[in-house]
Amino acid sequence: GRGNNGCRVGESILETWMSQNLSRGSDTLESGTSVYHARNASHELTVTLRLGPCRDSMSGERFETSVELQLDGKLLQGCGRALH
Repeated sequence: GRGNNGCRVGESILETWMSQNLSRGSDTLESGTSVYHARNASHELTVTLRLGPCRDSMSGERFETSVELQLDGKLLQGCGRALH
């Protein structure tokens, strides 16, 4: 497995790319959903965070948030927690 170091590197790359290319972000606190969009000349990314229980399908671990990441039309789904 990649372990935590691979995840941290991926998080850092994503944070850098989004900070440089973020075109619009929206938070809907009433519904517990946050949506972030980023785009550059080559790629388009949308990240949707939904507050609510989520269980990892591989490990069975429980998380506080479901995550959808759509990169250039390809949808990835999973679970997550706050990074702070």
